[in-house]
Amino acid sequence: MHTYLKAIGFKQISNIKQENILLNNIIDNPQSKKLVANPYDRELLYAELTTEFMPGIGIKIIGQYDDNEKFHMEYYFPYVEGRFASVKEECYIGKKMDNTSYSGLCEDDRIGVSLIFHLINSVDYIANINEKMESDPKNVRISALCSDGIIMLPTIYSSQAAQDTEETLKHVKMVAEAKNGNTEAIEKLTLAEMNTYSQIGRRIADEDVFSIVETSLIPYGMEAEVYKILGIILEMKLHVNPILKEEVYQLKVKCNGVVFDIAVNKDDLAGEPMVGRRFRGIVWLQGVVEF
Repeated sequence: MHTYLKAIGFKQISNIKQENILLNNIIDNPQSKKLVANPYDRELLYAELTTEFMPGIGIKIIGQYDDNEKFHMEYYFPYVEGRFASVKEECYIGKKMDNTSYSGLCEDDRIGVSLIFHLINSVDYIANINEKMESDPKNVRISALCSDGIIMLPTIYSSQAAQDTEETLKHVKMVAEAKNGNTEAIEKLTLAEMNTYSQIGRRIADEDVFSIVETSLIPYGMEAEVYKILGIILEMKLHVNPILKEEVYQLKVKCNGVVFDIAVNKDDLAGEPMVGRRFRGIVWLQGVVEF
């Protein structure tokens, strides 16, 4: 049973039998199908079967067709496809060890950590597998599924944090220069970090940590694609799963300057989401790389 099925409105599926019924329906009647030669055996067809249940939200099944045109499922995953070009950086893509799924990695100076995400459009990557992905920056549309989240009130700085301020842009430029070995930029960043640490130390005695930290994105647990995030809600939509009639929120969230979509089951979200409020939760990052 996939952990994040409930994030796209399939919380009522609780056993393997129900799961197999859902997957067999997709295999027999997919809304779209993509075929590409298997990169490890050119005689086999690598297939991606997709059914979308809500706009940009659905399930993808990956597998192969044998000589008798019978489909053999390798794995599946629920997804929400990002609508925004979240990152435009050099992107590195690598195959996972246990199956033919792929992870993407890119760095963004606004975040300060490497973003590792599950590649949604793996068939597109296989079709372009001979290209050097790191040769030039790629647009990456980041998205995420959340199995448990909470809505938090904004701080007095939320409206300002929702915009790319001149100070933020200067910081990003300085980080890029520091990566290239600019000693002056390194010294300025070090002093800025010390100043920030000192301010936090003074404020934390009298204030709650979430009134100090506006947004954050932190790797969570032992799975590389899972993060704990705190972000500002810029836009929200409420969808209804047509199969089980469960309601799913699609939130446009800004976190550390990066904008992406999050899908979460309404029953798994504590609080009422509104534009300007903050979303906090543990999410599975996904991404579409535009080739």
